[in-house]
Amino acid sequence: MKFLLTMNQIAYFKPETTARRLRNYYYHGEGNPVIFLGYLRLIRHLSQLAERAKPLQPQLYRKEVRAIFLETHWESSPTCWLQLFLREFREFFTPEEWRTLQLRYQALHPFLRWQLVEYLKKAQQLQVVSQLVSLTLPSPHKKTVKQLC
Repeated sequence: MKFLLTMNQIAYFKPETTARRLRNYYYHGEGNPVIFLGYLRLIRHLSQLAERAKPLQPQLYRKEVRAIFLETHWESSPTCWLQLFLREFREFFTPEEWRTLQLRYQALHPFLRWQLVEYLKKAQQLQVVSQLVSLTLPSPHKKTVKQLC
């Protein structure tokens, strides 16, 4: 993945320049909302870690963040993970919109639980396969039964 902005650029660019670059990516580039929101999280955290970095200015990104959460269907598999970002962007919404988003979030818990269960099943299968492979392949550091007798 190509970096849209480096941490150094976030720290030294004006917030308006950073916002313009991110908006350009969102509207004219790939437009992946997860990457866009990830950069906003990075800006927020970097301003806490580096004194030269400017804090996140919600007014620069309000339109995009509101569109992502209010207009995107979370029910599809590629976008269901957007709701995990929701709590970090509370200041972008009115109290009424926030209540609506919370209801949507609560409605998707069974769907996310199903996604997580499927992910854990696959991970468990991979772990079992790796254990079987490690047991069947001879290790150069282990002595075999014939060598011990």
